[in-house]
Amino acid sequence: MTLINNMDPTFPISTTPQRLYLMQVATLPPPAYTPAVRYLIQTADGKHSLVDDEHHSCH
Repeated sequence: MTLINNMDPTFPISTTPQRLYLMQVATLPPPAYTPAVRYLIQTADGKHSLVDDEHHSCH
């Protein structure tokens, strides 16, 4: 996952994140019942970026 530094004066304002949504897209089966989540970032220029964190731990 890439972190965005909004304090950088050279960072284009149109790509500054405006909203961050956390979405549950699935739930793993028993016994874990662990939710699978994704992040949706909406920028000032109306673009959307879906972030899929593929770091999963299996026990």
